[in-house]
Formats: sequence, structure tokens, C-alpha cells
Amino acid sequence: MRPKLSPARIVTPGRILAREIEASNLTHADLVKVADDFPETVQQIIQGIQPIDEEVATKLAQLFHTSTTFWLNLQRNYKLRLAEKALEQSAK
Repeated sequence: MRPKLSPARIVTPGRILAREIEASNLTHADLVKVADDFPETVQQIIQGIQPIDEEVATKLAQLFHTSTTFWLNLQRNYKLRLAEKALEQSAK
């Protein structure tokens, strides 16, 4: 039986978002165009304070020309991986 493979580290959705912003050369003004409070929301996601919810995912999809599902899946997969890691730790 093959061992289950898992990532060596868990990458947060905020880290991916930060990289996308950097790669796209987006400015604070660009983020404000999406919504007045959006830059603060983005900063909270990057810092791991706030998760990506449906409303934010929709705005990110619009901003990066991706799908809402992409951003929601990042958040869901992150939470799932954290739960799996916690289960692995408790089994030891």
C-alpha cells in the first residue's frame, strides 16, 4: 500500500493572495476600485486574520479575472489541510 502524500507545508490563502497582488503590480488605488474597504480586507486575509468568504472571493475573481470557486477552494483546501494535520498530530 502506498503512503499518503501530503504537502511539506501548508500555504495560506493569504500568502497566495499576496503573491498574486505582487505579480499583478496592483496598487492600493486598484484595490479601492473594487470596494472602499477592500484594501483592509485584503490585508487581514494576508495576515491570516480573516478567511476568504463568498463575497471576498467574488471580488478577488473580478480583480484577477479568475473564478470565485478558485478563491473559495484555496480557503477550503487550507482549512481541510489544517484539520488533517491536527488529526495526524492527535494520532501520534
